[in-house]
Amino acid sequence: MLMKRIPEGCTRTLNPFQKKVKTLKKLIPNKESMGLGGLFRDTAEYIMCLQMRVKVMQIMVKVLTDCNDQMSKSKRRLKVKKQRVWGETVKRHWRCRRRSRSMLMKRIPEGCTRTLNPFQKKVKTLKKLIPNKESMGLGGLFRDTAEYIMCLQMRVKVMQIMVKVLTGSNE
Repeated sequence: MLMKRIPEGCTRTLNPFQKKVKTLKKLIPNKESMGLGGLFRDTAEYIMCLQMRVKVMQIMVKVLTDCNDQMSKSKRRLKVKKQRVWGETVKRHWRCRRRSRSMLMKRIPEGCTRTLNPFQKKVKTLKKLIPNKESMGLGGLFRDTAEYIMCLQMRVKVMQIMVKVLTGSNE
């Protein structure tokens, strides 16, 4: 099949689906040239990473505000509290990983032969990560995923600013 030559000055227009994929690729760091399957996997990992960063920053802000409110208390008590908060976060993270690992190891019942192809699994995983978006089309999923990533990135930036203000650093 011969390709038609596009005259100069004319630009090739992208359909809405291609535009959403392109927008999503721009939001994921260093992932401009990847296939659709890799895009789904890396997008899911990036969202989980951003969610974890937001949680950690929220804990840091909470600890710092508690620290500023109770400056007269001993440093040892604050150190124990910080260790306990971080310990709870790490325990919760590992508990979730252990639970998901045990779910993966469960055997499929004998009568169940329906399996999802890898693409469907990635779409399903991505739908679970986006809040309140269990039933939507692929185009809506891309749009809402891009919006959610931008929202998480903004929350991380705001939390970083709050931590800087609360610690009094001038960096």
